[in-house]
Amino acid sequence: FNLDVNLMSGVLPNEIGGLTQLKLLKIDDNSFTGTIPSEIWKLTTLIYLDLDDNLLRGELSTEIGNLTGLTILDLNGNEFTGTIPSEIGALTNLEELELGENLFTGAIPAECSALTSLKYLNFDHNGLNGTIPSGLLSLSQMKVLSLYDNKLSGLIPSEIGLLKNMTLLFFQHNQLHGTIPTEIGKMTHLKRLQLNGNSVFGAIPTELGALALLEILDLFDNQLRSFIPTEVGLLTHLQQLRLNNNSLFGAIPANL
Repeated sequence: FNLDVNLMSGVLPNEIGGLTQLKLLKIDDNSFTGTIPSEIWKLTTLIYLDLDDNLLRGELSTEIGNLTGLTILDLNGNEFTGTIPSEIGALTNLEELELGENLFTGAIPAECSALTSLKYLNFDHNGLNGTIPSGLLSLSQMKVLSLYDNKLSGLIPSEIGLLKNMTLLFFQHNQLHGTIPTEIGKMTHLKRLQLNGNSVFGAIPTELGALALLEILDLFDNQLRSFIPTEVGLLTHLQQLRLNNNSLFGAIPANL
């Protein structure tokens, strides 16, 4: 069932629950309003649910945990509120989870660590707080992790080095503090690393020099206090390096 990229509006009808054999429901890029009908959570054959870029609101039902066959769940770009239900951890077949650009608050559920098939996680542009669950960083299949523009605090967990398949890491514009874990140097597939707009302090790790595929490195608007390590000059694929608004000192490495 695919109605994406149209000019449709109004509320989603309850009768949609009668499509009991539905595998794909894709109505993104429209102007639907109201809440998600509870009948949708009974469509247990769904594999792909995409309600992205509408005007849907309300809280996510705990019954979302019924949709255990889902591989893609995209609710990005709506007006959903409340907390992310812990029942989302039951969706163990998920490969893509997108809840960005909403009004979610509260903590990232620790139950997300059960989503071992996950490759793409997007919670950006919300009001999430609390710390980054270390269990989230045990999801070794993950390639994209986007948590920027929230109110996340605490340290960047050292477990981040377990994400060896990660290509894009977006933690910018939160309230993270502490030092940059040296374990980031183990993420050798990383192409974009954006930690700007936090309260990270200490040194720029020399281990960043191991990220040979890195194209974008943004560490600006933090409280870093160190020299620029010469190892940064080893990043031959680097296209963007922004270190402004810190307390860096010393000379610019000759190999930059």
